[in-house]
Amino acid sequence: MPITWIEPSIAHPGAQQNKLALFDQYTKQFQSADLVVIANPLWNLSVPTRLKAWIDTICRAGVTFRYTAEGEAEGLVTDKTVVHLQASGGHFGQQDPASLYIAGMFQFLGCTTHTLAAEGMDHEPDRAGEIMEEALRRVRELARSL
Repeated sequence: MPITWIEPSIAHPGAQQNKLALFDQYTKQFQSADLVVIANPLWNLSVPTRLKAWIDTICRAGVTFRYTAEGEAEGLVTDKTVVHLQASGGHFGQQDPASLYIAGMFQFLGCTTHTLAAEGMDHEPDRAGEIMEEALRRVRELARSL
């Protein structure tokens, strides 16, 4: 069955139009950025809900990804670099669900992704400052290479 695009101004009244306009604004901002930096804490092995909501607004079929004739998804944002910075209390080696989600979503959109983590601050509270300093050193090193 073919998919038919419904013009938003026809299909959605009032408040829904305002939400669509805001989503368009977020998507255009994302598309026009040279570099996207996402910094978040690891919350219950996930990302904060506002970050998830933002990602949901920019993942748009026909805009930031498309389906090929074979039904495969293809990212349309291939000129974008995303840097993901995450702080967590435990040690996960960037294999926690939140890190994998962020990397997977932006790779799905076609972006080049880099992930840096400051891990173990609750596990080793006496080293929290040292852990953050090391993470900041790696951030600066990555920034010089981009």
